[in-house]
Amino acid sequence: MTVNLDKLLKKIEKNTETAEEQKTYPLEIGGETYEVKTMTRRQKADFLYTQEAGKSNMTIGDVVKRSKRFIYDSLQLSQLAVKAKDAGFIKSYYDVIDALFEPEQILEILAFIMKINNLTDEVIEEDIEEVKK
Repeated sequence: MTVNLDKLLKKIEKNTETAEEQKTYPLEIGGETYEVKTMTRRQKADFLYTQEAGKSNMTIGDVVKRSKRFIYDSLQLSQLAVKAKDAGFIKSYYDVIDALFEPEQILEILAFIMKINNLTDEVIEEDIEEVKK
């Protein structure tokens, strides 16, 4: 048991050290290239825990609506949103997403964010199975 405790303590130490670590990946949408940041450990948890599991009547729009905060942060849209709001083009900062991208592009961005953060259905199902053990 001591070996296992030491191993688990090392895992906690590593997770603590890398909790705020983020990488950036380029994504081309609509002829523009965006630097997309991965989520921190806390952001991943927030993202996963805001999604509803097993709700069959949840629409793609519901998923996008719940994900706008993460799209906004990952694409680093805050400076653009401030300027667009000051100019009167948008009412709230997250509106910059709808003003900048077509609906299908938003879905493509969301899929890319999930991919670079390893948040695919298979990974989530594996995590749930691991927790059950």
